[in-house]
Amino acid sequence: MPTGLFLLRWPLLSVSLSISILPRRRQQNPGVSLWSRSGWTNCNYNHFLHAGASQIQNFTVNRRKGRKGRAMPRAILLKTKSSPIDPYDTAFRCKTPFIPVFIPVLQHARVNTQELRNILEHEPDKQYTALIVTSQRAVEALGDAMAHLSGNNPPPARPRTRWSERGLVEQLRELRGMMVYTVGPATAIAMTKLEFSTICGADTGNGMALANLIVQTFRREPEEDGKEKEEATLPPRLPLLFLVGDKRRDVIPKRLAGEGIPLEELVVYETTVAPTFETDLDRVLAESKDGDIEWVIFFSPMGAEIALRQLDKLPRKVRVGTIGPTTAEYLRKEWGITPDMVSKKPEPISMVQGILEHV
Repeated sequence: MPTGLFLLRWPLLSVSLSISILPRRRQQNPGVSLWSRSGWTNCNYNHFLHAGASQIQNFTVNRRKGRKGRAMPRAILLKTKSSPIDPYDTAFRCKTPFIPVFIPVLQHARVNTQELRNILEHEPDKQYTALIVTSQRAVEALGDAMAHLSGNNPPPARPRTRWSERGLVEQLRELRGMMVYTVGPATAIAMTKLEFSTICGADTGNGMALANLIVQTFRREPEEDGKEKEEATLPPRLPLLFLVGDKRRDVIPKRLAGEGIPLEELVVYETTVAPTFETDLDRVLAESKDGDIEWVIFFSPMGAEIALRQLDKLPRKVRVGTIGPTTAEYLRKEWGITPDMVSKKPEPISMVQGILEHV
């Protein structure tokens, strides 16, 4: 069978790998087959382009060892698994030697639904300078409110609103044209799916970095002659609307308040402990063998607080990772735990790159 030559580039390292070219009828989804506990899975070959050659080799060897009967190493991800596809599940299975095990720690319930709908139906582009959306739950709340007002999910009897008076197309266009500030690429991508066109903050990664970006946006910049630009104003005339959960930190509000930038917050979801957490954790530990749990990944300070009350049941030699610096700081200050890995960005690729540094 003919072979194709692929060149992987890594700092100070280039290596050529030869893989079989699939028959024509299968070339639509070229990939390499990897063994997982649930069987063989196809992972797109492009997933490996950011990994070093030695890491890929170790990955293959570890997978084959697991297949011969050795307990396959696992990583516990303390989050709810997204449906239908969780990007962290894909990234861990395709780029690390660890099988991801999801244990939900928190659950979320929607609140102030009608208040959010009222805001959207009364020309928010004329009431607010911009939106701040920093979580997937807030994106979902916003999307549901938009769907309701557009008539995609109407109640049995819906009163006439400005959306129907002015025209749905124009209202949606003006709403989606508002500036949106987000933290991390996942939230930014979710907002693009709602067809918002002006999104900032995808590369910030945490609340303080986003707050600094917002402040910089409105700060007066001096001209060469020392005079300020007339078009740059601080603070903005209209407030920014921040869609938050009830357990949000006050980093962004404090930073903006210190610069005199007006802000309105609306709590759109509440967070509580998942009732199945202890049961799920006990089940995972009962199914595990000595040494096969190698990582525990925390995704929020609140989730970490709840989980650490139970994690004394875990083996001592377990590495700790966090989704970002905020959770890492919480672990250090409140629990005296220094994480082995802190993801540089709140995204799967960045997290597995951090994991691979310890493989």
